Amino acid sequence: PHTIEIIYNGVNISIFTPKNRTTYRDTVRATYGIAPDEVLLLFVGSGFKRKGLKYVIEALSLINKSQKTKLLVVGKGTIREHQRLARKNGVLDKLIFAGVCKHIQEIYAGGDIFVFPSEYDAFGTACLEAMASGLPVIASKSSGVSEIIAQGQDGFVIHHPIDAREIYECAFHKRKKGADGLRCKTKGRNVFLRSKYRKNASGLSKRIEYSSLMQIAFNTYIKNDICWLINGISPDVLKEMFDAIHENRNCEVVRSGYYKRILRYTHDRESFYIK
Repeated sequence: PHTIEIIYNGVNISIFTPKNRTTYRDTVRATYGIAPDEVLLLFVGSGFKRKGLKYVIEALSLINKSQKTKLLVVGKGTIREHQRLARKNGVLDKLIFAGVCKHIQEIYAGGDIFVFPSEYDAFGTACLEAMASGLPVIASKSSGVSEIIAQGQDGFVIHHPIDAREIYECAFHKRKKGADGLRCKTKGRNVFLRSKYRKNASGLSKRIEYSSLMQIAFNTYIKNDICWLINGISPDVLKEMFDAIHENRNCEVVRSGYYKRILRYTHDRESFYIK
């Protein structure tokens, strides 16, 4: 285990930022009919069943009627099925489906709590987008993003199998008790994210020397000597990572551009391409 570096996904923190709340919050809430005094839960993701939308709807039914709450769902999925579930639980009037939104950073600005109780997710980049936007996050332990959520500070990690009551407790009881900590420390959030990805760049640079492991990965997924694709990381962060690799490992730049960069690393007369 000590030879393995985990390189987490990244987001563009110039796009996903708490500053968006000043610009977009009122507009987003007016668009979807959210009153200023209502707590807005956000769910972002396509594939509602796997990502646990039904658990959020069930949690809504546990909320006291005096608590003004709405749930805004962004993404593609089985809308009618979940509307029936909401009607059965008496919360259809609290549920809003927005479909797919191109400018998702604006949606985060309108929300108060991000809920992502996925039954399984390799990571869950939407959670990172929400955190970078200054929202507390409720995610399940079965999602990879749970590894970077500081319990009671960035949000809460709920257990699996997923329990609607636990979602409710985290959103409306534990969150209130730790309100100061759950403001996501927005002043330090961008610094935190930048330092995390610098660490990732350093870790990736160091681990490139494990060429045998890399060769296994290439043979398994590509079956040629091309290439390891790092997905979901902003171009600026990728550039920083590639600069670190290039500087520390004497790699040759094969192609360079804002959206495409390829390095060639030679070890024991074998070439590895990092794309």
